[in-house]
Amino acid sequence: MPGLPNEVATEWFHDNLYDKVRDMGIRYSAELEGMGSAAIENREADYTVQPKNLLRGRSAK
Repeated sequence: MPGLPNEVATEWFHDNLYDKVRDMGIRYSAELEGMGSAAIENREADYTVQPKNLLRGRSAK
């Protein structure tokens, strides 16, 4: 438990700053998640893309 006024102010400032930075991080993370889901929802299927592990053309039987 801090006793001196400057220790109390420093602890309060640290706690207050920590809470603000944490809240900003949570909001930023939620915004990024929202942007990502919106981009996925609005994306049309691209049927021209071929997986890299498949050969082009017909496969031998």
